[in-house]
Amino acid sequence: MSNSSLKTHHGSIRWLLWCCFGTAIVLLLVATFDHVQPVALRQTGAEAQAYPAERVFDRFLQLVADGALLTPTGWKAAEQLSYKSSEFSNEEPIVLMRVAPINANEKLLKDDQVEVDAYWSDDVGSIDSAFRYRPPNIRVVVTVYRFHLLFTSTHPGINENEHKTQEAAAVRQWNLEGPFKRWATLEKTIIYLTEKSGQTSDPETVANIKKAIATLKRINTPRGNACAC
Repeated sequence: MSNSSLKTHHGSIRWLLWCCFGTAIVLLLVATFDHVQPVALRQTGAEAQAYPAERVFDRFLQLVADGALLTPTGWKAAEQLSYKSSEFSNEEPIVLMRVAPINANEKLLKDDQVEVDAYWSDDVGSIDSAFRYRPPNIRVVVTVYRFHLLFTSTHPGINENEHKTQEAAAVRQWNLEGPFKRWATLEKTIIYLTEKSGQTSDPETVANIKKAIATLKRINTPRGNACAC
C-alpha cells in the first residue's frame, strides 16, 4: 500500500470519528433539554396548583364579606392579593350589598390569565364620605362583577419615601387586577358606622351616621317583616 493511500485511509477514519463525536454531542444536548424543560414546566404548574386562582379569589371575596375594605388595614390585606396598587381613601363611597358576594364561575383565558365572575346580590346604594346614605340610581336585583387574575411575580410594594411601587416576588402567584371599591354588606356597614359614631363629636356627622344606620337597618329587615319605624 502506498503512502498516499494510507494517508487517505487515515483521513477517512478521522473524518468518520469526528462525525460520530459531533452526533453524540447533539444527541446529548437534545436529551438534556428534553429532561430539563418538563421539570421547569412542572415546577411552574406546581406553583399554580399550590395556591390556585380560585383560592385567591375566594380569599378576596371573604375579605369583602368581612367588611375588610372599609378600613385601611383591611384594604392593605386585599391589596396583597393584587398586582396593581390602589390607594385607600375615606373619600371614596361605601358600595353596599345586601349579602356577601358568591364566586360564580371561572373562565381560563391563557395559561397565566383567568377571568372570574362573582354575583354581588342586589344594589342597595352607597354611603358617601359624609356618612350620608345614597340610594341606587337604578335598582338592580343581581350585579355581576368580572375580575381578572394574572399568574405573575409582580405585586405592590412601598419604597423608602412611602410611595407605592411595583415589585417582583421570588415566586409567581395568582393576583387580582384591581383597583377595588369599598364594597361591604349592610350588616358590616352598620357595624362600621356604629364604631365611627363613637369616634367623632361633630353634631352633623353624628346625625348623618345615625340617620344612615336607621336607613340601613330598615333596608336590611326581611321584606316580609319590614316595619315603618
